[in-house]
Amino acid sequence: MNKLVPTAVFGTMIVLGGAASAAPTTAEPARDCRTYSSVKLCGTPHPTTEQRHCITHHVNAGMTPRRATTECTTSP
Repeated sequence: MNKLVPTAVFGTMIVLGGAASAAPTTAEPARDCRTYSSVKLCGTPHPTTEQRHCITHHVNAGMTPRRATTECTTSP
């Protein structure tokens, strides 16, 4: 269990006994995930022709390509 110990009047804290818990885990590799409007997409999308038209339309309207891809490939 970590303990926070005040070390000065300025509010500086030291964490004791938890250095290993702060390190990132290597059990789950990094994935390319994005979430827009509560819609999550991970990995590399492979849009259909219809979805590519949707993406192009939204990008031309000012949406970022990443967001347009997420919204067009995950909508029903």
